[in-house]
Amino acid sequence: MPKRKANAVIEAIRTQRGLAAKLAKVCGISRSAVWKWQQVPAEHALAVATFLQLKRHEVRPDLYPANLPEERVGA
Repeated sequence: MPKRKANAVIEAIRTQRGLAAKLAKVCGISRSAVWKWQQVPAEHALAVATFLQLKRHEVRPDLYPANLPEERVGA
């Protein structure tokens, strides 16, 4: 199930108008770099999770298993 959610993140980036550009700005990269993502890169996972208001394991379940406690980013 978490893998599906991660795939849904990539699908949302590709289908929601303007989202790739916003994420590119948040991550400090080009929009075309975001479009090349097959999954959210590890170095951008927390920024993407925070921006999209998702739990980190929803963005990268391979790095952040759902059974680990969430840490607040920037708190």
